[in-house]
Amino acid sequence: MPRSARDSLAAASGYLLKYGVWGVGDQALLSASNFLTLIFIARGVSPRDFGSYALALTFVLFTMSLQTALLNKPFAVISASREGEAYKQYVVSVILSQCAYAFAVNVLVLSAALVAYLAGFEGTAALMAATGLAIGGWGLQEFLRQVLYVEGRLRAAMLNDSISYGGQLLAVVVAALLGVLTPALAFVLVGATSLAAFGVGLIQIRGSLCLRLNWQAVFEDGSEIWRFGRWMIGAALLLGAIDLAYFWLVAGFVSVVAAGALRAVMAVLGPTHLLLKTMDTTLTPVAARVAEREGAPGVKRLVWTMFLLTGPLMAGFCLLVSVLAPEVLALLYGEQYQSYARVVPLLALSYFLSYAYRPISIALISRRQPEAIFRGQLLQAAFFGTFGIA
Repeated sequence: MPRSARDSLAAASGYLLKYGVWGVGDQALLSASNFLTLIFIARGVSPRDFGSYALALTFVLFTMSLQTALLNKPFAVISASREGEAYKQYVVSVILSQCAYAFAVNVLVLSAALVAYLAGFEGTAALMAATGLAIGGWGLQEFLRQVLYVEGRLRAAMLNDSISYGGQLLAVVVAALLGVLTPALAFVLVGATSLAAFGVGLIQIRGSLCLRLNWQAVFEDGSEIWRFGRWMIGAALLLGAIDLAYFWLVAGFVSVVAAGALRAVMAVLGPTHLLLKTMDTTLTPVAARVAEREGAPGVKRLVWTMFLLTGPLMAGFCLLVSVLAPEVLALLYGEQYQSYARVVPLLALSYFLSYAYRPISIALISRRQPEAIFRGQLLQAAFFGTFGIA
């Protein structure tokens, strides 16, 4: 390997080790906060209300995935080619696009809420309106978090997430203890704490905001975002449909109990999301900068670095839970799900294959080839919709 390549690989490894620690810590904060928030909501409301919350949360997460595909991921890549005032202008352009997306979603959500209210479903209307606030605030905060990641300011991102995710956990706990927690209030608290973190985030990135707004540049940036993000949205739609279909098919062809058991077993592999999401948020901006500086050879070396640093962790965890599946299920759920221990190794293999694709997808995004990801997702959807269902 040439000396320049070795230096580049060493630099990339050093960056991943240095910033990966903060990325893992930040993602751990998010995961713990989301998990505990869900637990307190489940304990603080009736089972029926929690079911309503879970269904509404599914919609919120779906709209968030589309926003991430259309705006956040393209920003992580396109921003690598912007410097100085051009970069600042681009940050403002994407913020405006985020606001436009939140406005469009809220128009649809509030219209549906009005129809529900006029039909006499006041509780459903309140819940729907609250999801609109959550989508708007959460989406804006998530973008500022992406800006901080792109700029390598992971400690600042963790501080911002402490306000948003830590704040929502504290607010939900207080509301539950006071006995006033409802599904609608839970989403209001998520939206309010996210907006508070967004305000703090604007102060954190004030040096990355242009003082003069160029509307022509805004429209040009919007066009570039759409050219890149449309493929990502297509892939996100296909993936979301497949994920939802798994549970509906299991419930329909086997039983609702089996679908619940599948969700319980999948939770055993939940810690892998800590690694996968950290890779997405931390390594995508890194790969974009490497692609700008070194082209395909640099990205190829970075992909191998990702595998070398993260592969043993993922393989070791999947192997561990596969071997100890009965004991892990007994520890988490008692004896009621131990009979499904045989499913854990199959799921672990599935998760590992999904991980193996992650560095490749990051490389494709960094090289501005999102259409390849869409085509791959289209093939997966075609296989699932035919042989998979059969």
